[in-house]
Amino acid sequence: MKAVLERVEHRAGESFACSTWNARSFACPYHVHPEIEINYIASSSGRVLVGDFLENFEAGCLVLLGADLPHSFFHTPPANAPKDWAQSMYIQFLPDCLGPEFFNLAGMTAVRNLLERSQRGLMFPISTAEQAAPLLQKALESEGAERIASLLSLLHLLARAQGVKTLASAQFAAPQPLRSSERLARATSFIHKNLSEELDLKATAHHAGMSPQAFSRFFHRWMGRTFAAYVTELRIGSACQMLLETDKSIAEVCFASGYRNLSNFIRQFRASKQMTPREFRQSGLAMNHGSSGASSSSKHLHGAGRRPPLFSAGTGLREDARRVGS
Repeated sequence: MKAVLERVEHRAGESFACSTWNARSFACPYHVHPEIEINYIASSSGRVLVGDFLENFEAGCLVLLGADLPHSFFHTPPANAPKDWAQSMYIQFLPDCLGPEFFNLAGMTAVRNLLERSQRGLMFPISTAEQAAPLLQKALESEGAERIASLLSLLHLLARAQGVKTLASAQFAAPQPLRSSERLARATSFIHKNLSEELDLKATAHHAGMSPQAFSRFFHRWMGRTFAAYVTELRIGSACQMLLETDKSIAEVCFASGYRNLSNFIRQFRASKQMTPREFRQSGLAMNHGSSGASSSSKHLHGAGRRPPLFSAGTGLREDARRVGS
């Protein structure tokens, strides 16, 4: 299952897209777009797939999805579901929609950090979602400077939120090496480039110009996890991407993601995803088959109230949207 490319359109004279979806079900394939997305599910329930994150969602779900992060909402409506059972409000905006340096301005640090974190997808607690819904509604009802103000108020709210859940693994986040340390830049670059090969702390420490002991402490301090945990997270994320986007066998995925033992790979995968690689692939395929008509239909998850966005069926992820080895 490859992510298809969505072309997001917005009204003339506006800087970003803002709209609603009201239908019996969400009808979107596993897709990707260069816009950052804020999506509030007002009604319905089902499964959400963000990168390699797969979990149930309920009404009141609020997510922030970074640019080029593949995602899909999927469900089977109840037999007696009304025609407007699936409802959402959403905003989609390019990172530079307000100008290339806008989010680098003084006073925007918290929002800039929020947008960096959104590369892996963020899910907010219901208390934040309840505060965000009126701001989304206000953005829908306004235009021009007032609509921009609503977006900024919404981003300010999300930047201050507590209890935020990060969704996809680090595999789906573009490295931000210069943000912290040149040594960390060399280390993370070395890890990403050699993820499918033998990787050990000693070789990575040498590449960063540090002793293994010093590097271990340094890496944990900056990354918030051990070297081994980070590599495992990346490899499982890479495996998830291959399971969703290729026809490789489970064994081929195992070795291509850097594991040398199939049993260990399955054990590590189950510990991370609470399901086997085969079950993960089947869940992803079921989601996409359930919305397989979306790429040729005039109705999509994003599009009510304006021209429907266009999905480039069969193109898969664009090269610049791929995270592996970036």
